[in-house]
Amino acid sequence: MMSRTYWNWVQLGLSVPVVFYATWMFFERAYRSVVTWNLNMFTLIGIGAGVAWLFSVGALLFPGFFPEQFKSHNGTVYVYFEAATVILTLVLLGQLLEARAHGKTNSAIKELLKLAPNNATKLVDGKEKIVSLDEVQEGDVLKVKPGEKIPVDGVIKEGESAVDESMISGEPLPVDKKAGDKVSSGTINGNRSFTMTAEKVGTDTLLSQIIDMVNSASRSRAPIQKLADRISGYFCACCCSDSNNNRNRMGCFRSGTCLCICFCQCDSRTDHCVSMCPGAGHADVCYGRCGQRGTIWSADQECGSPGANE
Repeated sequence: MMSRTYWNWVQLGLSVPVVFYATWMFFERAYRSVVTWNLNMFTLIGIGAGVAWLFSVGALLFPGFFPEQFKSHNGTVYVYFEAATVILTLVLLGQLLEARAHGKTNSAIKELLKLAPNNATKLVDGKEKIVSLDEVQEGDVLKVKPGEKIPVDGVIKEGESAVDESMISGEPLPVDKKAGDKVSSGTINGNRSFTMTAEKVGTDTLLSQIIDMVNSASRSRAPIQKLADRISGYFCACCCSDSNNNRNRMGCFRSGTCLCICFCQCDSRTDHCVSMCPGAGHADVCYGRCGQRGTIWSADQECGSPGANE
């Protein structure tokens, strides 16, 4: 069986690529947060895992420097390579899940962009003219043929039809529309033609506002994330201050190391990412669909979970 000393060297070798390659960005963020004195969860992660790893390296290279209380029965100092590596890996996993959720949100935005048609049929002196959507102005009279997507927001001028508004309301059944009723861009016309007057074009349409809201929701941070960063900033400062209040230097070092390792394991950012990211894409789309300028959290509460109304 491999001795404890050799096994500690193996742990050191396995932890080096994790610390100096895969998760080095966490230490860069922690350094910037300390320099700007904007303490956050990365400060907690960087100090906790960094001190644990450096302590373990020192224990491995200079075991005679440490008192007997730090050593095991075979004379080796207890090391924390495994704990530091596992903590950093879990945080990296949380970051990957968060990036994956943002990727799904970007895919949802692309699908929303596909809802808008590229062209519109404009009536000029009673004649039909195919124009680009950018050329449509407020007050233009447009003709929507059966099966076409409605190009802009407006009101029906002549005719009637059934419009599929599932992209807005989620209702699968078409809604009957007649002269004077409002229609929205991206919705699908039924089996009849009608003419409409354009009222909102470009970024003023409902579809454009939904896309903008989804973008804002994906870039925003939930209140619980801000709260976690704020608490971690005070927690980090309090732990370091408490470790400096010890009476002897070795006790201070040992207490500080233990505190760093312990509060790093209590990191709530990874749990938060793991718990929230699977629903972030759905929440972002709900945010846009509900049209509420709030948070991802409140939007998800407003829209409900998928299938809640089935």
